[in-house]
Amino acid sequence: MEAGVLQVNCQILANREEGLAVIMDPGGDADRILAQLDKLGVKLTHIINTHGHFDHLGGVTDLKEKTGCEFWIHP
Repeated sequence: MEAGVLQVNCQILANREEGLAVIMDPGGDADRILAQLDKLGVKLTHIINTHGHFDHLGGVTDLKEKTGCEFWIHP
């Protein structure tokens, strides 16, 4: 899904059997991302960022606060 002001490619990797998901490069729109996770019936366990540019980091703080997930970023 496209997310954030610059419409980055936010990838949701979901395992519906286990009810878990990982997001790559959220970019923003935390509430929209959470709604999509709810629709899929999965819990966010990790956010993975490919790099630290502002357009890819958007939404990380909100997602972490609302889900308690871990955050990993490529140096």
